[in-house]
Amino acid sequence: MPLPKGANPTENAKIKEWLKGRWKFPSGFCNEHGKPGQHEGQKPKDWRGSPLPTCPSFEQCPCNCHYQIGVMFSIGGMDRQEMNNSGYIPFTSEIFMPLVADPITGAIASTDGGPITSPRMEDALEPAPVASATPLVERRTPLGYAGRGTLEAQVWDACKWFDDNSVTATTLAVAEWIVNKYKVPTPSRGAIQAVWVRWDKINFASLEKGPVRFTGYTGAGTWEELERIKTSSKSKKKQEQGAVKRGQLRPRK
Repeated sequence: MPLPKGANPTENAKIKEWLKGRWKFPSGFCNEHGKPGQHEGQKPKDWRGSPLPTCPSFEQCPCNCHYQIGVMFSIGGMDRQEMNNSGYIPFTSEIFMPLVADPITGAIASTDGGPITSPRMEDALEPAPVASATPLVERRTPLGYAGRGTLEAQVWDACKWFDDNSVTATTLAVAEWIVNKYKVPTPSRGAIQAVWVRWDKINFASLEKGPVRFTGYTGAGTWEELERIKTSSKSKKKQEQGAVKRGQLRPRK
C-alpha cells in the first residue's frame, strides 16, 4: 500500500501536515513487499490460514492505511484508536523448564543451568508472587517508544488513582496524569480509549461516551485480576476458534 496521495492541493496539504514527525518509511507490517501485507484495518492470514497481527504503529507509520482510517475517525468525530485484526491471538508457549533434584543432596537445580537451591518447607508454603504492573509502566524500546504492555499498565495505574479519589477519568485527564507521573511524551487519547474498550469487552471495567470516560471496575480492579481475565478470555477465544475449524460451532459474524 503506497504512501497517501491527495486528489487536490488542499488534500495534499493535509497529508503533508499528517506526515510531519512520522517515520520516513512504512513499518515492516505495512511494507509493500510483505506477503501478505499486514495493513491496519485489514484481516491478513498466513499460509496456514491463521490470522496475523496488523500494524500497530498508527501514530508513527506513514502508510496510507493509517491515513485513511484516521480520516474515517475524524469524519465521525471520534478519538483515533487502533483497528487491529480481531481474529489474531498472540502465541503463548506452554513449554517450561522443569526442576531437577540432585539424587544425593536433594538440592534443586533448573535444567537450563540456573543456580542450585536447597529445598525448604518455608519455600513450599510461601505464596506465589502477585502479578504487578510495576515492571511494565516504565518499559521503553531502544528507540524510546513505549514497550509492549506499558501504556496499558500506565492507564491502569492512572485509573486506580482516579477511582480511589472519585475523580472522573476522561482520556485527556488520564493522558495528562501519565505525563506528569512518568515524565513521558503525551500518550494518544485514542490509544487510551482502545485500552478501555478492550477492558469493557472482557468485562474488567466499564466506560461511557459523551465524552468517552472510564466509569469504574466490574470487580476488584487489581492488576492480578486483569491478567487472569485476559488469560481466560484468550483461552476461551482460542477454544472457540478451534471448534469453528472442526465444524462444531458456527463462526461469529
